Amino acid sequence: MRIYTLNEKPNLFSKLKPLLNKSLKNDFITDHMLMRCTFNDPNYNPKLTFLAIEDNELIGVLIGVERTKSPREVVEAQRNIAWVKVIAIHPKYKDKPIFKNLLTTFLNEIKGKNEIRVANFAIWHFHPGVDIEYEYYLNKYMANGFKKYGEVIDYHVNLKYFHTPNRIILTEKRLKENGLSFKLASHKHLKDIKKWININFSPYWALEAETAVKEDHGGLWICHNKEGNIIGFSAYGALEPNWLGPIGVIKDARHLGIGSTLLFKSLNSLRLNGIRHAIIPWTRHLFFYSQIPGITEIRHYHLLKLTL
Repeated sequence: MRIYTLNEKPNLFSKLKPLLNKSLKNDFITDHMLMRCTFNDPNYNPKLTFLAIEDNELIGVLIGVERTKSPREVVEAQRNIAWVKVIAIHPKYKDKPIFKNLLTTFLNEIKGKNEIRVANFAIWHFHPGVDIEYEYYLNKYMANGFKKYGEVIDYHVNLKYFHTPNRIILTEKRLKENGLSFKLASHKHLKDIKKWININFSPYWALEAETAVKEDHGGLWICHNKEGNIIGFSAYGALEPNWLGPIGVIKDARHLGIGSTLLFKSLNSLRLNGIRHAIIPWTRHLFFYSQIPGITEIRHYHLLKLTL
């Protein structure tokens, strides 16, 4: 077995999607997702994608990254961190030391870092952590010194069963009677909306909201108060056509039903886009999303990191 970078073997990029889907049984990697997490990521460097080759067959891959460009607001704060976006080993070769060899090669290439995180490279991620059903990968990470530091989940929703409950309809009616309004964001106001989200939430969410407006399959619901000020938002189709979120409401306007109203408007928009299976990725808000009709699956992830 030999290890190459994708920079050395660019012709093997077309082999990545089949390997990822064969090796990660709970994931369904599309061309769109693969491109988003590689060449459409402004931080991506093909020299940090390592390919394990044996007898001219691709049997393993590690896609690594450093945050060097975007979001620019967090580049300096994260200059000592690197990420393993994903490691995938062909099922036939899991008994060989491919995982360790790929990880060691990556660690030897990364310079000046004091922490390595797994998967949760915000915006340009395949998944937010390591699926707890992936025992092989969890065990391998742990055996190589990684520690768990948190947990998150994805909600999967079958929109065949989606409907807006009467309580949400009545909530929206009440909010509108109190002067609130809900509408889809336009390109015209995107700069101001992005600035507001950046200030009130995070540069990650601001960038996702911008992406949602720019994507043909995406959109951004905005809630204004009676003074015309933004107090909440909900994005859909930002990173993936069937992903929902992020959702945010300013602290002083919470617990009024604004978030739930925005949630159901975004789900309805996905349904009208022809999406059947929606995913609400990377969340700790168990009860907020459990109100959605048609939840079929919850994926549970461990957040892992290695301190160097």
